[in-house]
Amino acid sequence: MTASNSFLSLIAAALIILPAAQSDANETKLVGTWTGFGYPLYTKLVLTDDGWLTYCAVSSCRSVQCFDMAYAGSLDDVFTYSEDLRSWRFERVGPQKVKGYVTTSDGTSAEATYEIETPCCN
Repeated sequence: MTASNSFLSLIAAALIILPAAQSDANETKLVGTWTGFGYPLYTKLVLTDDGWLTYCAVSSCRSVQCFDMAYAGSLDDVFTYSEDLRSWRFERVGPQKVKGYVTTSDGTSAEATYEIETPCCN
């Protein structure tokens, strides 16, 4: 299996495990990879036009962790989220592109560029 196929398999797993949509709102699905941890961390953001944000970390096909981020800011500009072990900052850098920054409690930092998800199949 190629790295590209592995990545697509991970994203497909994330789609299966994503929580049900909070409403009938339109969704924007963005995928990105955090770099800076010493290994790639595949992630997905799901933004809805009614203001919901779901974040999924995909560490393997069988290990997908998703949660709703109760963010501060605007999904159209800059939005942030913090918890005990990490803090995230996301910036909208284009209509279908988001730049992400994360810092852990021990000072480790990573960056990701999120781009619109491309469906793998017709």
